Amino acid sequence: MGSSVVGVAGTWTSLAAIDLGLDSYRGERVEGHRLTLSRLEEITARLSTMTVEETASIPSLDPARAPVILAGSVVACCVLDVTGAEEALVSEHDSLDGLAAELAALP
Repeated sequence: MGSSVVGVAGTWTSLAAIDLGLDSYRGERVEGHRLTLSRLEEITARLSTMTVEETASIPSLDPARAPVILAGSVVACCVLDVTGAEEALVSEHDSLDGLAAELAALP
């Protein structure tokens, strides 16, 4: 298997939910999902043909993300391309979660 990156929160979790074809957003299903570059490119191509209204009707997508998810998907593709990664491991957790865990561990 080739290299991977970790995609956290927002756009990455939305794209994972779309890739999974969820009827509604479910964080427990999204957490740890491996989103390949080829699937990401397919999703980007699909989103590029949709209006904002059509995008907002994707069941697992927060309608507020509809105006920006295509741009986010393009950026996600660029991240994988620039890093040479073949996939992103998607996480609901971000750097604030890590900071909170680190602070909680302090004496």
